[in-house]
Amino acid sequence: MDLRLLLSLLAFAITVPAAQAAAQPNVWTGDTEAVSATAAVLTGAVNPRGENTTVFFRYGKTQAYGSRTPDIAVGNATTRIAVSAPVTDLAPNTRYHYRLVAVAGTAAGANRNFRTKAVAPPVVPEPSKLELARATVFRSAAVIDILAPITRRASGSIGSSSPPGAVIAGVPRSTRPRDGSATASRSLPPRLRWAPGSSR
Repeated sequence: MDLRLLLSLLAFAITVPAAQAAAQPNVWTGDTEAVSATAAVLTGAVNPRGENTTVFFRYGKTQAYGSRTPDIAVGNATTRIAVSAPVTDLAPNTRYHYRLVAVAGTAAGANRNFRTKAVAPPVVPEPSKLELARATVFRSAAVIDILAPITRRASGSIGSSSPPGAVIAGVPRSTRPRDGSATASRSLPPRLRWAPGSSR
């Protein structure tokens, strides 16, 4: 192998990791502030060193942490930037570990999908009890209006407007006197007439 090619490969192997290391941001974990029985504010600082960078805090009861704060975008500055994040729902009188983590560059998650809900059909309100009661009364009144003439005829309550020949208690209307009695002899059949002093 050519010596110059070998030296070029060796130089490339050395400079690439150095360039990659130079692109990593510098991170400092700071103190805590506003510590209470169940909450605290974690602080720190980061120098993105020209790379688009986001940071977050890991925290937990051991150095395995187990919890983290939301991402904080700090941009691609080349100077030190102070950051902080509140944490809550902590246990009283308990020691917690925490550290600031910086991520340079842009990363994308796997593709996911979801379906939106269908539009719900319109809801038709049910009639109220008052409306149902009114409808029942109206139907009952209509039935009464229809049955009233039939009821009067069935009960025999025929008034003065009854047609000629109508029978009241078995007496033809033509034999009925003005006072309402049915005993006038002038209208009775011959076999029912009687003379004064004769036996009935």
